[in-house]
Amino acid sequence: MLLENKIIFLTGGSTGIGQHCAMAYAKEGAKVVVFALNEMEINETLKK
Repeated sequence: MLLENKIIFLTGGSTGIGQHCAMAYAKEGAKVVVFALNEMEINETLKK
């Protein structure tokens, strides 16, 4: 895993490009911290 043991802080990560980046980072082993304005959107991203 390319990003294992790394922590990524991602703003705007609940929708669109940010959401896809968050999922890609997580698949590569990173721990991802997502910041966004809409809590419901963040929850939906975390479910994915």
